[in-house]
Amino acid sequence: MLFQCLRKCGIVLLTVSLFFFIYRCLNIRLKPVTVKADGNCLFNSVSLAVYATETYSMELRVRCCVHMFDNPRLIEKDNVELALNRKLSDADYNMMIQSSVDSCIVNSDVNIMAKAHARKMMFVGKYASILEVICLADCLNISIDLIYPSEHNLFTKKELFSGRISPTTDSTLKSITLSWTSTSDTNVQSGRWMPNHFVPCGQLKVSEVILKQEGYLDF
Repeated sequence: MLFQCLRKCGIVLLTVSLFFFIYRCLNIRLKPVTVKADGNCLFNSVSLAVYATETYSMELRVRCCVHMFDNPRLIEKDNVELALNRKLSDADYNMMIQSSVDSCIVNSDVNIMAKAHARKMMFVGKYASILEVICLADCLNISIDLIYPSEHNLFTKKELFSGRISPTTDSTLKSITLSWTSTSDTNVQSGRWMPNHFVPCGQLKVSEVILKQEGYLDF
């Protein structure tokens, strides 16, 4: 009798929990949030998403660069696949590297290339790439959900630059969401839209007036 009562209570609790989980998912959506477009947008975005302020942007840049310098194997193909949770062809991996690393330092020796890239990324205003997203996820032990807006699907390999990016430890309970976007209307109007800016995305209730508050944008 006691077992049956406990079992019924467990079912009720599970049902109630599931109801509130579904309600929360239906009543919340992600909204991109404005950050400064000063060449530090990835670090501005992660700082705002994690600490609710852009103040830690420079610290995050330094931590990211030091982490990459100390862990150059993080950008090896096997570890990139682990972070992206998907397999990559050699062509796709090379494309990712070439789009992220200055051509003058692309090197078959990942150790040399990663350290040279980390040194260049130390400069304030140096644009970040998917490699820095991977490095930040690992450094901060967080998962980063990366969005490439579907209405701007002009980039044939967008799947390489979107999805969940996980730390190598894969033990995190925290996740943030970032989106690629562009600060140039010219790209959209010309039909050659390419991303050049990161923004964080926050979870906001659809019913809240805050959606209309300055600082929140729609795609």
